[in-house]
Amino acid sequence: MCGTKRKQTRRRARSLSPVVVKVGNASVRILRYPGVNRFWYRDPATGKRKFVWRVDLQEAKDEASLLATRIESGRQALHSLTTADHESYLQALRDLKPLDLPLHAAIAELVQARKKLAGAGSLIEAAEYFARHRPQNKPRAVADVVDELLERRKADGKSQRYLQTLRSHLHRFRTHFEGNISSFPAESIDAWLEKLRMPESEKPISLRTRNNIRMSIVTLFHFARSKGYLPRGIATVADQIERQRAEASPAKVYSPAEMQKIIEAAQAIDAAAKAKSPRGGQVLPAIGIAAFAGVRAATIARMTWQNIKWSAGKIEIPAEISKTRRRYQVPLLPNLAALLGPHRGRTGRITAGMRLEAWMREVFTAAGVKRLNNGFRDSFISYRVAQTEDLPKVAYEAGNSVEMIRSKYLDVRTKGEAKLWFDLPAREENLILFKQEENA
Repeated sequence: MCGTKRKQTRRRARSLSPVVVKVGNASVRILRYPGVNRFWYRDPATGKRKFVWRVDLQEAKDEASLLATRIESGRQALHSLTTADHESYLQALRDLKPLDLPLHAAIAELVQARKKLAGAGSLIEAAEYFARHRPQNKPRAVADVVDELLERRKADGKSQRYLQTLRSHLHRFRTHFEGNISSFPAESIDAWLEKLRMPESEKPISLRTRNNIRMSIVTLFHFARSKGYLPRGIATVADQIERQRAEASPAKVYSPAEMQKIIEAAQAIDAAAKAKSPRGGQVLPAIGIAAFAGVRAATIARMTWQNIKWSAGKIEIPAEISKTRRRYQVPLLPNLAALLGPHRGRTGRITAGMRLEAWMREVFTAAGVKRLNNGFRDSFISYRVAQTEDLPKVAYEAGNSVEMIRSKYLDVRTKGEAKLWFDLPAREENLILFKQEENA
């Protein structure tokens, strides 16, 4: 029975003649379904079936009339084309065929692109610029780039202290930013850094620490750019984060009496190490270079005995191991030359056979002296400024700026204190002065 009804419906549909709506040479056929208020027709432009739901036939005719009018208008515009225009139109269609892109869509995309360029250059130039600077590799997660950077810096022979600092800073960063390295605007990173300084933060950081963390993030983004995870040849979002001006922290200085204790503790530890192995590590040379030449710990860890120029009375810091990436020289002062004298003729790294950080902790524990952050370097610069009263000279010797020397180290110590410092290790006649200083 159901099959019979379907056959009857098809016969009735065929019995209804189509309604043709014409406008000029354009025509639209409306085929009617019997018994329902639904009409449909084929769009002559695309050949696709168009359905129209209307309550009666007249409304369907009105809809078809509008369509026929649009078709005829398009034909008239096409007929008005010149031969050259017609060839250009056909060539455009041929050029777009490999892209499977309609002409009107291509024109719309071109117009939008030119608007965005705002006369800054051609679309071809913009595309070439994009091709040159687009990431060469797929973006990677922040955590993966951090791990890759740390492995690379370790392989480069960076000091343990540098690696610990870099790892600490970037662990904070990757804990907060878990997406791809290319997905963070500068504003969000800057806001995060500022949040770390807020009093309500678990451990508010200083402005100086904020700048140090920022520098580690810049290092991370530059590494990602070098690996092709970010566009090459242009600044990263980390470069857009401003370094805030921080007041120099006060110099942290050891007294001559404290330094005497540190030297004695280092001598005892070195003697014990030498008794176990004649080729064992020696911590006193590293302490002496830090305290009486002001060389940074990370630089000392990369120095060799060949950097000690005995005949010239200089310590040479090559650019490749200098923090500032600039070569400079430090005077080999008499007390330091005497302290290093027993090691003259040695080769290789000065800190070979030892973990400098672990040995330093042992020395300070044995000496009973509180360890100060950058204490040796701050002490050398402070006493050297008092000794020479020549800021440019000390700035060069310390690999620093004159402004930094003036703001942080000027008038920190007296000339008399400087004499005691650079007479270390103490002669017998100075021991009384040290004891008086301790009891003062």
